[in-house]
Amino acid sequence: MYKVIIVDDEYYVRKSIIGKIEWDELSLELVGEADNGVMALELLNELDVQIIIMDMRMPEMDGVELVSHIKAKYPDVKTIVISGYQDFEYTKSALKNKVCDYLLKPIDKDALNRSLYDTVQLIADEVLEKGKINTLKIEAELGRVEKCNKFLSRGVNDTSLSEEMIKEGLQKYYPRFVYSHFTVCVFNVERADGVSDDMSWDKVSELFKRIVDKANEKLENKYIVVFKNTLKLSEYVLILGSNNKLDRYLLNDIFINIYFSLIKELKCSAVCGIGSCVQSYKLIQSSYTEACFACSCSGEKLSKPLRFYNDIQEYDAKNIFNQDFYTKLSLLELCVKKGDLKELKAQLHKIFMEIINTSVVSMNYLHAYAIAILIQITKEIMKDEDQTVQNNPNNIINLDQLVAAESLNSVIDFVYEDLIKLIHYHQMQSSGSRSAVYKIKEYIEKNYSEQISLSTLANQLYLNKTYLSRLFKVEAGETLVEYITRVRMKKAMELLKESSVKVLEVANLVGYDDYRHFGKVFKKYYNLTPSDVRNQVLANGLKGEK
Repeated sequence: MYKVIIVDDEYYVRKSIIGKIEWDELSLELVGEADNGVMALELLNELDVQIIIMDMRMPEMDGVELVSHIKAKYPDVKTIVISGYQDFEYTKSALKNKVCDYLLKPIDKDALNRSLYDTVQLIADEVLEKGKINTLKIEAELGRVEKCNKFLSRGVNDTSLSEEMIKEGLQKYYPRFVYSHFTVCVFNVERADGVSDDMSWDKVSELFKRIVDKANEKLENKYIVVFKNTLKLSEYVLILGSNNKLDRYLLNDIFINIYFSLIKELKCSAVCGIGSCVQSYKLIQSSYTEACFACSCSGEKLSKPLRFYNDIQEYDAKNIFNQDFYTKLSLLELCVKKGDLKELKAQLHKIFMEIINTSVVSMNYLHAYAIAILIQITKEIMKDEDQTVQNNPNNIINLDQLVAAESLNSVIDFVYEDLIKLIHYHQMQSSGSRSAVYKIKEYIEKNYSEQISLSTLANQLYLNKTYLSRLFKVEAGETLVEYITRVRMKKAMELLKESSVKVLEVANLVGYDDYRHFGKVFKKYYNLTPSDVRNQVLANGLKGEK
């Protein structure tokens, strides 16, 4: 993760920036905030920071001075500056060649994330370049095996390497590795009880290499290169070179013997994926990617020790939307409309088990199948709603979590949970809109001191956000925001008439984090400030609401 600090003298500007950044997608982590340049330098001195996002106009030390300090003392820290329109040209001129990017207020979310993406790429490139510069120094100290692992790991992961670079590197460490066909097998090795705690991965690597060397003794006109992927501790990569394309049965014999020797000697378990045979040193990377993909797939056929990429059924719409799919879909729709949770769970499990028992499928395929189920049933359940609602199933179903699922059981669980939401939605619609509005008001009355959003209410009632907003306005005669504000202002007035509650505390008690904002809303609503009300209570014994 790349560590970030944000520097701006306005609290809400900092929070706005934080809310706009795609932290997980960009591998970023917020480690600190500062409201002036002096505090920012203190944070840089205490924390390992890679990126700083800073305003130009700040008290105690402005942006130009802060950037100068950063460049002098922390040259590796990347800086993104933000400024108002009137300062923009001055900012660019004063900070020329000293910062990564300049952003103009108000900050656009897409522009901010593009800038951060470019900055992260710059950091990664610099790390790689430093690695290249130090290669000769490092190689003088490292043993041949470690140097070999490092190069070969880069060879299968770094797409910037040319055909000639990969060829030369392989032949540098394996002079006899001059072949026209290559097949990659990836072993994901898992430690088991039989592997003692003091057995290092270096020892495991030695045993693995010995097994492969023994296999090489029996091969004619073929040779296997084995190395530990330095980017993935438990992954070992085998590159089989040959002068012609090997058939599946021969590949199976070669790698299955290695597999059983491995689990026998190491007392471990392993998942093995085999990529396609390729005819280019550069395409070894492609075969490696396929082998990794095969390791991650699901299916009864994959209970066998070796998983061939060419056996895998990847996502293709024509493989999903067939008559069998719609037959299964109708059974699930019936369960949703009846509200039969037990049968729904059973049908889901049956559908997905049939898929993996009859074919070898990727997780991408399972994700696509699950999404197809959810979208089709959502449209069926919401068919009486307008097109705006029908075309936004994400307001009810959660596809983001679904596509992140890494196992079959997780996929089934996510589909089941979203279908339960559809059941509640269907039941809510059947019971009438007035009960929904009543529940909304009841929830607000009980939770007015908390942060309440349209999304929160929609999730509570399993309703579409657009539909919920429109429904409340029609049935209640006012918008949700107006109703929430009315409830909070009424509660605030009651609290202000109690002299035991401090005026400054009232804002938090009715759901406002910022007292100044609360004061503006209160004055607009009652034409009095909170302090005016309290003073009248203390002076005149004010009774009743204005």
